[in-house]
Amino acid sequence: MTELLQILTAVLSSIIIVYFISANLIQFGMFAWSFAAVVDYMRRNREVNFRPVVQSDFATPVSVIAPAYNEGPIIVASVHSLLRLEYATFEVVVVNDGSKDNTLSILV
Repeated sequence: MTELLQILTAVLSSIIIVYFISANLIQFGMFAWSFAAVVDYMRRNREVNFRPVVQSDFATPVSVIAPAYNEGPIIVASVHSLLRLEYATFEVVVVNDGSKDNTLSILV
């Protein structure tokens, strides 16, 4: 009986190992394929200027929601960088979610 359990355990262990190796190889292959696709896309669109598209009146408005929890030292710089976005129509919403420091007073 114990010999049968040992054989069964060895077979199941082998199946599990083969499964995980196969799954990791497939995921690595998908990563390599997508990386190559991104590199190809960037190479083909190197000279394309997307700024007119983003700044067009027909572009979809964008809302940026920025959570701010204890961000006192960097909140002003963060909001300034968000306000420098180059969309035609956008809004920046800063959510102060219960900060224990002076984030809100600095932001105001």
